[in-house]
Amino acid sequence: MHERKINVHVNYMHPQRNLLNMKLARALRTAGRCGALAAGRYADAVSGCDEELAGRIRGEQIRSVLRHLTFATLATVLNGAVLVASVWNEVNRASLLAWLLAVLCMVCLSVARRLTGSVSRHTRASHSALVRTVRNALMFGVLWGLAPILFFVDASGGSRVVMACICAGTIGGSAFIYSRIPAAAIAMIVPIALGSIWALAQSGGPEFQYVLVLVVGYCGVLIRGVLLNGLEGARQFFTRSEIEQIARRDGLTNLDNRATFRGMVADAILRHERANEPCAILYLDLDGLQKINDVQGHAVGDEILVEAAARLQTAVRRVDRIARLDSNQFAIIAPDISGEATLRAFASRVISAFQAPFTHAQQSLDISVSIGAFVIQSGVTNVETVMRNAELALQKAQRSGRGSYHVFGPSDDAALFQRIGLERDLRLALERREFYLNFQPLLEIESQRVTGFEALLRWRHPVRGNIPPSVFIPIAEDTGVIDAIGAWVIREACAAAAAWPPGMRVGVNLSAHQLKSRTLNAFIATTLEETGLEPQQLEIEITESVLVTDDQEPLDILTALRATGVGLALDDFGTGYSSLSYLRRLPFSRIKIDRSFVTDISTSRDCAAIVKSIVTLARDLEMDVIAEGIETHEQYEALRRLNCSEVQGFLIGRPMNEEAIESYLRKGVTLQAA
Repeated sequence: MHERKINVHVNYMHPQRNLLNMKLARALRTAGRCGALAAGRYADAVSGCDEELAGRIRGEQIRSVLRHLTFATLATVLNGAVLVASVWNEVNRASLLAWLLAVLCMVCLSVARRLTGSVSRHTRASHSALVRTVRNALMFGVLWGLAPILFFVDASGGSRVVMACICAGTIGGSAFIYSRIPAAAIAMIVPIALGSIWALAQSGGPEFQYVLVLVVGYCGVLIRGVLLNGLEGARQFFTRSEIEQIARRDGLTNLDNRATFRGMVADAILRHERANEPCAILYLDLDGLQKINDVQGHAVGDEILVEAAARLQTAVRRVDRIARLDSNQFAIIAPDISGEATLRAFASRVISAFQAPFTHAQQSLDISVSIGAFVIQSGVTNVETVMRNAELALQKAQRSGRGSYHVFGPSDDAALFQRIGLERDLRLALERREFYLNFQPLLEIESQRVTGFEALLRWRHPVRGNIPPSVFIPIAEDTGVIDAIGAWVIREACAAAAAWPPGMRVGVNLSAHQLKSRTLNAFIATTLEETGLEPQQLEIEITESVLVTDDQEPLDILTALRATGVGLALDDFGTGYSSLSYLRRLPFSRIKIDRSFVTDISTSRDCAAIVKSIVTLARDLEMDVIAEGIETHEQYEALRRLNCSEVQGFLIGRPMNEEAIESYLRKGVTLQAA
């Protein structure tokens, strides 16, 4: 009799139960469709935002489930074992074992997907991964919802209590595990709740009717809590993502910033190591933007930066990523670009995007872009190396002129290795006392007396020997070491000149970097006081390139310095921009004619005419003229006939150390051709 009842129940042959089973089947199908629809709508809502952000949200949700996988697996196995043990002697064992086998198969499938999945290792998940999670939850819910339908009515009173407790616990556990994915939580809770409600309704006892009321209320509270928790979790994630976006993006152009760019370079290096994927890193600098910032203000410069970002986005491909690294510097990561021809075409397209003039207030602004590129190669695993190589290529492109580009090559690699070593040694050169000064004499033609010396900085490297200033001075300026070196030169030159005969002056060269220091004048005043040198005995020499800016601050510094009595000489006149406005705006005491005009002065009428014009101009402005690079008597005589004030060169005297000056002055000047 007992077996017959079980068979009737399992085969749905009882008329009353058949009707209930049909209703239950429809309810389960409806619940399944609702669960899938909820999953689809939720995923669609997530996909409505940026796909990268949507993928991160889905990944965060699925990881929240995977974090509880071990607990969920153990709880499922334990609940299944307890349920089977409690009704083992009361229900059809074949049905019971089939149900348990289905549960264990689902558990094994979930664990296998967890072990082979990539969501836990990465930060993003696909739309289909989220749908699979909801589907798995629905299948678990259906299995646990079938348990009370299949076994509750035929179980004893104690077994029913155990089954009711297990179903209630599973509902609560589902709400906890899937709390970040409301669709998955509902997909699992609803079938279990429906199965439990049906079984409790069939039991007929008043105590189970009370439990039925509790289950309904319990499920309603849990579903509401799951929805609210899911919304709160999404809100927190979006808030965190917005903060991360702010930290990862440039506030002006909305491009990636330097920190994000470093991460992208690291990813590109990793892809190259794993799959040999080619990738080029390009550094871009906006030529002329600094001058616009100085002249028209940073507001105009910001407008140009925004438009430059827009032009870059139209010039690159969809797979390329652009970042803003610095005030006027951008970078591009270009995957699948490695060949020289492809890279040249890509760089040319970017440069062409800046050929059209920028405009502001109906005024045309000349802005171009210089590009340095580096192709990621095997063995390059350091982000700093990649960025340094690209920046070195950019510097080389800038030296070639505006609107140029350069690709980092083997020769650059050797130069970079040497530069890195020089940078390191240059920072220690002052401490190791490797710098020293030589002094080259200046001769006044009319009186035939030495009027002073120019201080020339030298570096005696312990391994490389003497390194030319043309090599180490640019490095010192780039690294900022020039400030400390320049201060040392001023102190040493003033101290040496203080021991010379009265009235003799010393010339010291200043770089553009030093003229940005607001403490320069105070430092020079302190040095003069400490060494006892008169202000008139110090002459600051600057080149025209220092003045190629509309920044007023260096001009104010030089004007204030000249007001203290310190001399001011314009070096290499005629080789730069030769703007006469400099001579009007700054009270120079002397002009130094570059050696390029002196070399052929005795044989070239053009050179002689240029020098004569410079001398006449200086006389009219009440300035003296010094000619550099005098090596022959013919050059000296030509300059004397043109009424040049002073001369300097090997004919007058070679650079000498401090100890040789006294002997040189005592013997007097003997003109000897170099």
